Amino acid sequence: MKNRILIIEDDWMVLQLMKQKLEKMGYVVATAKNESDVWGLINENRIELIILNICLRTKLGGKIYRSLVDARVGQKIPFIITTGITDKHQPLRSFHDEGYIFFPKPVDFETLHQEIEEVLSSGLNHHVA
Repeated sequence: MKNRILIIEDDWMVLQLMKQKLEKMGYVVATAKNESDVWGLINENRIELIILNICLRTKLGGKIYRSLVDARVGQKIPFIITTGITDKHQPLRSFHDEGYIFFPKPVDFETLHQEIEEVLSSGLNHHVA
């Protein structure tokens, strides 16, 4: 069975590119541009991995991450965190403090594929951008 991935990204071009690349790699991909889309997709699909842009325009991705973790989604579904921010701005500081490492966009899809496989095989939360 193909792994199911949810991408949360508000940049339509990045979202479509990631979706196309991941589908070519053999994954089933659902997409969300904001928090209201996320909950329905998680509830309706058997999502096995969430790729989350931590800096969304409509709501900081960190708040979405926290709401998912508070709902215990993070205990069941691992995350890969993405960002275009390359320095430690205040909204990202807590993620840096928790040991998350952010690689700058654009996404290197070969590296992303390796990270996805590692996360899916280990069930651990990871980070890549």
